[in-house]
Amino acid sequence: MAEQEARRPFDLAQDRLLRLSLVRLAADRHILLINIHHIVSDGWSNGNVLLREVLALYEAFSAE
Repeated sequence: MAEQEARRPFDLAQDRLLRLSLVRLAADRHILLINIHHIVSDGWSNGNVLLREVLALYEAFSAE
């Protein structure tokens, strides 16, 4: 599923340029797929800023 989502092209006229999918592997195991068109964000931002923000949110919500 992750590979299919990664290969799915963006329709720049109609699609959002950020797609999120949550895949449920088991009752307590999930994977978040993040697919971002390259005109929205560059590799440095994805690897540093976005990842840091997603991890901070995950830690905050999982601590509740």
